[in-house]
Amino acid sequence: MRLLRLFLTAWLLALPQAGNATTIATGEDLQRACDAAATFPECVEYLELVYQTAKAIARLNGPGGPPPVGSCGPGQGIDTVPLVIALRTAWQAYAGRHPDRLRRPAVGSALLAFEQQWPCQR
Repeated sequence: MRLLRLFLTAWLLALPQAGNATTIATGEDLQRACDAAATFPECVEYLELVYQTAKAIARLNGPGGPPPVGSCGPGQGIDTVPLVIALRTAWQAYAGRHPDRLRRPAVGSALLAFEQQWPCQR
């Protein structure tokens, strides 16, 4: 079941986004977008989309249900600007620790970054 949730999340994130001139398919693409001032908005939009999609899937599991990935996120009620800064910081830390993994799909890499930054207490 977890694999199905991850597949659906990845599929939703792979859909083309209107007006998005930057294609983010791999972790390398995401890293380039996060490093360049011109594509920084695409970076944080992508990271927030991954985070919000995972959060929405977690809500489908019901209250107290397991998250679709091992990340519980930076917390509830966080404002948008601090949220995207926290998501980007988590991504940059992951990318710095695991440059060998950046050829993998961006969605999976972002989810792993969040899981490492905010693991769930079980």
